[in-house]
Amino acid sequence: MTYRGLFMADIHVGALSYTDTYDGIMYIKDLLKDLCKEERLDYIIIGGDFFDKQLYANDLYIKYAQKLMLYILASAKKIRVVYGTSSHESDQYGIFDTIVEDFPEVFDGLTYDFKVITELSDEWLFEDMHVLYVPEEYVFDKEEYYGDILNKEDEYDYVFGHGVIQEAFPYIKPKEVDHIRRRAPVFTAEELDNICKGDVLFGHYHIHSEYLDGKVSYSGSMFRWIFGEEEDKGCFLLTMDSDKSKYSKSFIINDKALTYISFIYGYKDSVFKSSDEMDKTANDILKKQKKKKIDYLRVIFNIPVGYEDAESLMNFFKERFKDMKNIKLKFCNGYVENEKELRHVEFSELSEESKILLDKNIPKEDKINYFLKVRKNIDMSTDRIAELLHIKKGETENA
Repeated sequence: MTYRGLFMADIHVGALSYTDTYDGIMYIKDLLKDLCKEERLDYIIIGGDFFDKQLYANDLYIKYAQKLMLYILASAKKIRVVYGTSSHESDQYGIFDTIVEDFPEVFDGLTYDFKVITELSDEWLFEDMHVLYVPEEYVFDKEEYYGDILNKEDEYDYVFGHGVIQEAFPYIKPKEVDHIRRRAPVFTAEELDNICKGDVLFGHYHIHSEYLDGKVSYSGSMFRWIFGEEEDKGCFLLTMDSDKSKYSKSFIINDKALTYISFIYGYKDSVFKSSDEMDKTANDILKKQKKKKIDYLRVIFNIPVGYEDAESLMNFFKERFKDMKNIKLKFCNGYVENEKELRHVEFSELSEESKILLDKNIPKEDKINYFLKVRKNIDMSTDRIAELLHIKKGETENA
């Protein structure tokens, strides 16, 4: 028997503007329509974070979320939602109760099988397809809670989850057992791959990433709404031939995702030489934006140490781009000469440390913990860091 399924994660309804949200839903609608030309998909898996935040009554985002779920229900025989990060999901899948109940009438008798998975569980999704669901949960002891599951070699055809895989977050180390505070577990790609004959597919990390020759993957978010995620957005089409025990997947690129690009200007650039060069740079920025069809542009100026016209430069560019809401300016003072070779790079070529610092998906205390170890050789627990800075543990800039 051959099964076709779709895995998508981190849709984050509520993160984009109303207009961009609508456009994104129409993209998914068209994608599903194209995939279902001959027949419905066998299943669709949502890998967590369908929502971005708590939505309230009469919010247009609720209408859009329901519309999107109707398209999903109409496109597959079975739908499973793997619960994601609680601060995003906010226990609001109840908004789909009515549309799920009315679905057969709206779609002229089409059947559906819809479930939200909130706890670690397995299921024979079909009579010859065994899957494991790993929603984001907070536990005292990872080995105690997941131990039996992680010891079952090649038990599952697929593992669908939401959470932290260490290879994507090398600076986040597995926490020691804590019988006082529950924590989100940190898995390794190897231990997940060990229990799975087919593919391991997770949500949570917004950048499409693959490990162990593609056996373990983050699909990445479906859309783009922040800087620093220039990588392709999209989802996975999955195919399983149960008779031959063959598994295949292909990444479907969302070519309609908004583009967020950063330009960086440092001490070598002519923009700091004269007012004429400022004007040329401004024109060049606009030409590049138009040519590359950039939806949102961030321009970073690393102002050299001792540069005397910093105020003039900042005022010039603020005035030049004041009416362009899709262009964001950032001025960094104190450009250090002996680090100039590290600073003057394209955004995609930033050092590993810089990528960690700029990644909005990484908790603040983990960033500080990483830099203390690397720069100061100080090993301070993330709990202690959160306590000293009076920040909520696990909070990210996207939270």
